[in-house]
Amino acid sequence: ITLYDHVNAGNGAASWLWNTGETSSSITAGQPGIYYTTVTVDGCSNTDSVDVKNDCYLSVPNAFSPDGDGVNDYFFPRSLLSSGLTGFKMNIFNRWGELVFQTTNLNGRGWDGKFNDVLQPASVYVYVIDITLKNGSVQHYQGNVTLLR
Repeated sequence: ITLYDHVNAGNGAASWLWNTGETSSSITAGQPGIYYTTVTVDGCSNTDSVDVKNDCYLSVPNAFSPDGDGVNDYFFPRSLLSSGLTGFKMNIFNRWGELVFQTTNLNGRGWDGKFNDVLQPASVYVYVIDITLKNGSVQHYQGNVTLLR
């Protein structure tokens, strides 16, 4: 999400100092947290803050262990059930490029480490995730997940 000072951005006498260390009139907030800036114009300063909640991003684990112990038994993005998502598609591929799992279910458990009801070996798999946020923006995630046995 882009945080921007719409009031002072065009003022050549204005300067900014964000808690991230940036000094421009806008920054990109890529993680949840409190972001604040102090703007100074003609020797007068004022500070304001914005609390970025976690329904604006997706957190994807890099490993899971489907061993039935109730801990990390499914591969599924952690923040998926946040209120900000309206669309979801996840594909999992093995190292030969074969599609081993696919879902569009926002309320599902995710991949259980099986393909056609057969346990898959401990290995590195590729995920491709596309989500749509409530503001209409679309995000694409691609990476690796390690299945541990």
